[in-house]
Amino acid sequence: MQIIKPKVGLMQIALTQEKETAEIIKPYYDKIGYKLLQNNIEVIMPNNYVLNEDDAIIQAKDFRNKDVDLFIMMIGTWTNANIALAALNVLRGKNFILYTYNNLGPGMKCDISQRLFGYTGAIEIKNSIDQMGLKDRYSFLIGSPDDHRIIDRIIKISKTAALISKLRTSRIGLIGYYTMGMYSATFDPITVKEKFGISIEHLGENILINEISKADEGDAKEIAKKTMECCTVVDPKKTDYKEFVENGKMYLAYKKLIEDYKLDAINTKCDPEMGVHFGRCSCLSHSLLVDEGIMAACEGDIHQTISMMILHYLSDKPVMFLDIVGACEQNNSLQFISCGFAPTTIPNDSKDVKLYPQMQDAKGGGITQAYTLQSGEKVTIFRIDETYPRGHYSGHIISGTSSKSEKIWKEWPAAEVVLKGDKAWDHFSQNCTADHFALVLGDYSEELKIFSKLMGFETINTL
Repeated sequence: MQIIKPKVGLMQIALTQEKETAEIIKPYYDKIGYKLLQNNIEVIMPNNYVLNEDDAIIQAKDFRNKDVDLFIMMIGTWTNANIALAALNVLRGKNFILYTYNNLGPGMKCDISQRLFGYTGAIEIKNSIDQMGLKDRYSFLIGSPDDHRIIDRIIKISKTAALISKLRTSRIGLIGYYTMGMYSATFDPITVKEKFGISIEHLGENILINEISKADEGDAKEIAKKTMECCTVVDPKKTDYKEFVENGKMYLAYKKLIEDYKLDAINTKCDPEMGVHFGRCSCLSHSLLVDEGIMAACEGDIHQTISMMILHYLSDKPVMFLDIVGACEQNNSLQFISCGFAPTTIPNDSKDVKLYPQMQDAKGGGITQAYTLQSGEKVTIFRIDETYPRGHYSGHIISGTSSKSEKIWKEWPAAEVVLKGDKAWDHFSQNCTADHFALVLGDYSEELKIFSKLMGFETINTL
């Protein structure tokens, strides 16, 4: 798995004449740094207060040179907005939090009797930031350093900021282009670069096929053996050993391309070039890559690939690629399938993953992985997409609980998700922008809301 470790800079701001008062609250603000360290976050925590614009510029340059994902401006006393704005100017484009502790309000847990006026100073700074047009691009947090809700919120924002930094240096390999007349899978590489920083390395199917022909037979046999031992081959007469070896070669070819082109994720058009004409779909190879933390998607849908990367970087978990196939009013649910590709590490027991031959007449050759997501799992489903007008992005967040459905196709991966909101199935139907969605186990809806806010995207939330 590609685990990302956030890097956060703490900037404690006061006025020179308020330094003595500021020192009273400093140990409490330092607590936040220590708690972040305990949660696998790298923290840059200078010992000195920022007391003027020069101090702010020096510390901001240090944060920039150390390439922080997020910085937190901590306001403990009254201060002037120009100090904070000087830091913002140096760190332009970096995600940040404006934080203060109001010790006058009820429910605040730190026992500090002296009046600090940090809340007042923070409000002054907030107003100035909002007038700079950044109102929806940062978080304003108010609360005690001993409040677990504050710490939890900072951790989530930190992880999301690190995710954004990771995307900005990522590369996706696109093999082929979009499938058939699937316009919703199209994208503009310049817009993707501008919005996410992601580079698209465009490769032809012939390059993949050439690497398959050069793959080592012995290594492919080892991959075939492990896969057949790990999962359940439903009918060995139909899904023979040779087919597994050929899929092993395809997996090795992908690994070679990922290494050669320094790719973080991959997408294959697949249908019809690979599946029908070459005679082998990429389903099993893609599944093995996702099991390793390399997100792989199909049909040239780059936005789906990015959606999978976002969920993976937030969760450190494998992600399912799914097509929406139904919305049921009776139990307020959505039904999803994939045409043969899903990580083998999602079920509790890998033997629950059934291996079938791909449908020859419809999709071409290859092997499919099949299982239905077990009941009772909290799941998060996500999709980022370019919507009208072109260049405008939305993030569609769906959260619910998995449920078994007898109507779902047994030869392909499937999931039924029961939603909570009133007529949520219809809300999804009216607001979805494409047929592909990414699914991960667990609830990451809050992190995804933060992501959409920091990216300036519209948030579509189906509960």
